[in-house]
Amino acid sequence: MAHNDDRRVINRGDRGHGSAGTCTVAILPTLHDLHKDPAFAHYDYNILRSLILTFDPDCICGEVRPEDWEATAGGTREGYCGPVEYRECILPLCRERGIAFRPIDAYRDEDVAESNQRSGGEAHAGSRGNSCGVAQKDSVETAWQAVTDVFLQLIRRSECGVRAFFDPAVMEVIRVKHRLQQQALPVQEARLWQARNLRMAANIVDVCAEYLDGRVLVTVGLEHVPFLWDLLSLSHAVRLMPIDWARET
Repeated sequence: MAHNDDRRVINRGDRGHGSAGTCTVAILPTLHDLHKDPAFAHYDYNILRSLILTFDPDCICGEVRPEDWEATAGGTREGYCGPVEYRECILPLCRERGIAFRPIDAYRDEDVAESNQRSGGEAHAGSRGNSCGVAQKDSVETAWQAVTDVFLQLIRRSECGVRAFFDPAVMEVIRVKHRLQQQALPVQEARLWQARNLRMAANIVDVCAEYLDGRVLVTVGLEHVPFLWDLLSLSHAVRLMPIDWARET
């Protein structure tokens, strides 16, 4: 179980477990390589580690595929084992503190390869169907860039500290981005995003079934957070902490 020397552990009695037979779940966004970018020093590895210990999880679910987890022996051998923050921060913390870890990511390599092929050159435009002309393509791409700029501005607010990453406005911008992606690249959005998040949510609920009356922390890239929140909220086995649970910790 996590210790409480880095930050005040959120007291189990203060928060309770809700109905009997449920698992208390919080979602913690990660930023992949940006955790090491000086522009995001307000969410570096020290803060990520501190937030994990604050939640005091029985188990951490992470953005690692089971096959990659197995191939690298839980990140102890060479090979890909999820985004960089897992090898460099999350998995060492789990080993140090005896926190269980479960890989819950789910995507197929062939879908990634197909997406890369579709998003290049004329295949990018053609994948949207004949009804999407040049003017519509330009309009969607302009809107996409505007949304991306707003997103980066919101999460770069160092004066807000970790609150910048739990802002409801950030969650809404992410949703807008994927509505645009549904217009521009519907096949990729369905296969590489919607299906992936559905599988991840199902995997998380499977883990929660092992930790009823306990607590599970879901660590995933920031962009996944609003979608997994929506999906996990449908499970009666899950008691979700507010999406901005760490804003004031």
